[in-house]
Amino acid sequence: MKRPTAFLELESFALNNNAEGDFNTANGAFALVANTTGERNRATGDNALFSNNTGNRNTAIGNAALGLNTTGTDNTAISSSVCPREPIYFS
Repeated sequence: MKRPTAFLELESFALNNNAEGDFNTANGAFALVANTTGERNRATGDNALFSNNTGNRNTAIGNAALGLNTTGTDNTAISSSVCPREPIYFS
């Protein structure tokens, strides 16, 4: 597995599948776990940007924020563990 030129992984399995995505930050269990080529994503919270695969420049704050995003780009979501499937989106 090729490691990106810059990444930050702070919890188990965060960015676990990252192959070519550069400049990603993941803080939380399973944050950005499915990411392969997406770049410049920020995920803070367990399962934040969990399904993101190729999406770029996304910011997810809170447990499960943008958890179902796979290819979306330029998204921002703030969520809490109380309502992880109903995040607040800002564009």
